Amino acid sequence: VISSVPRLANVTIMMFFCFWIFGIIGITLLDGIFYHGCRATENPVLRVTNTSTCWEWPFTGDERLCGGRYSCDSPPDGVAVGFCGGREDDPNKNVRPNFPGGRRGYPWCEGSQPKKIFPETDFVHFDHMGGALLTVFQCMTMEGWTDIM
Repeated sequence: VISSVPRLANVTIMMFFCFWIFGIIGITLLDGIFYHGCRATENPVLRVTNTSTCWEWPFTGDERLCGGRYSCDSPPDGVAVGFCGGREDDPNKNVRPNFPGGRRGYPWCEGSQPKKIFPETDFVHFDHMGGALLTVFQCMTMEGWTDIM
């Protein structure tokens, strides 16, 4: 058994290379996708109170990812439910928040900060290479890959 370990080195290197390639493809195509959610307003609104000043960008009640085939402003039922919004460094410029007046320095109000729609995607994502490798590994083992798709 021990004598077969050096022979497995080439297989391991090839497997890691395949994981790396699929991880790069996933990051290129799906970076930030789990942050896309329907928002009540098109852009964040500055909320000023006696005690604090913060950005408010409330979610609608729709717990669905937007973008792709689903659009928040024209859902299948025809009733407009909001605007598709993501995080500040999203590769898709259409879903990035636009802060009026360029005053980004204020914090997010409680519950308005960009978050992932599904909590189970905290470790399974394509936002960086570590998460991408973990996601590719999960798909290759065929354990829970249908939840990712």
